[in-house]
Amino acid sequence: MVDTVSKENDPSDEFDEDRKKQILYEFHDSPVGGHRGMNETYRAIKSQYSWPNMRREVEEYVKQCRSCQVKKMVIPKHKAPMEMTAEHPFEKCYLDIV
Repeated sequence: MVDTVSKENDPSDEFDEDRKKQILYEFHDSPVGGHRGMNETYRAIKSQYSWPNMRREVEEYVKQCRSCQVKKMVIPKHKAPMEMTAEHPFEKCYLDIV
């Protein structure tokens, strides 16, 4: 069996789906990959491999990663305004900082 993995400098070779999945797993899911997200995973793979529609396939793979979706940090769109509620000068003010 001929290895169908092509390095970036030899784009003539074709990738089979199993090899693409193996590369995506190694660069994203494995302990070395570290679930780095779409952009960093794409950059890491691009430094060594190249195939047609690679960016789209990496994006779809990362979007389907259950671990990434569960651990994804949700950032609120709006922050509550900071207000001072003291009614008289020199009144004690309390601030909760989380």
